[in-house]
Amino acid sequence: MKKVGINFNLANKSVLPQLEKVVEAFESMGYECSLNTPDGLKLDPKMDLAVAVGGDGTILRIARLASEHDLPVLGINVGRVGFLNEISVENVERAVSDFEDGKCFYDRLIMMECTINGKEKLTGVNDIIMYKNSFYSTVHIDMEFDGISAGEVYGDGIIISTPTGSTAYNLSAGGPILHQNIDAFSVTPICPHSLGVRPMVFSADTTMKFTVRSEGKLSVDGVDVRELCKNDVVEARRSDKFARIIRFQRRNIYSLIRGKLG
Repeated sequence: MKKVGINFNLANKSVLPQLEKVVEAFESMGYECSLNTPDGLKLDPKMDLAVAVGGDGTILRIARLASEHDLPVLGINVGRVGFLNEISVENVERAVSDFEDGKCFYDRLIMMECTINGKEKLTGVNDIIMYKNSFYSTVHIDMEFDGISAGEVYGDGIIISTPTGSTAYNLSAGGPILHQNIDAFSVTPICPHSLGVRPMVFSADTTMKFTVRSEGKLSVDGVDVRELCKNDVVEARRSDKFARIIRFQRRNIYSLIRGKLG
């Protein structure tokens, strides 16, 4: 039997009335549905696809886990229009039919990974953020790219972003928008105390090393959060995994960006 993992954010109450419709649509087309929440998700590698019901945050959580098994992810929008979700609840049956007929394509999104002092590898689709502990403090970070020192940042923190994440917090912080088809990462300082510290773009093959000279925090995709101690070393690089997002038509990313900025 065809299998699908349907995933949602339990904390988002607006999702629950729509969830039943999604399950009914898949079951009517002969799918065995496994219902999970992002906090208790177990994806079977034998599944045909993973489905995220909600917004971009839910899709990010599912995409990271689905990448472990190279499962495609279908985003079903509930609420505001996001950058990653693809269809509405009303169009589920049509979308599944097109998926089965091969009338779709995949956005293959590069991912990044990081370690703290060489331990516990964390993987993200959007961004890795190092930031200060409190509103009144600052964080001091030394930067090194491919073994070459690139100076230091005093300020609220640093955002390391993939092309997917470049339209998220990175964009709000004044960072560059990276086209989805390029293999690159951006490094954007958050409210730096020196005007000489500007956003930078690097090849995705660059090895990035950040030494934190003061206490702070690290966040990966806004999901995995870790404490940073003085002199901790964070290393970031391209992951060998990819997130595969199902698409049915080419979208005008520039129109989406204008809508977000508006």
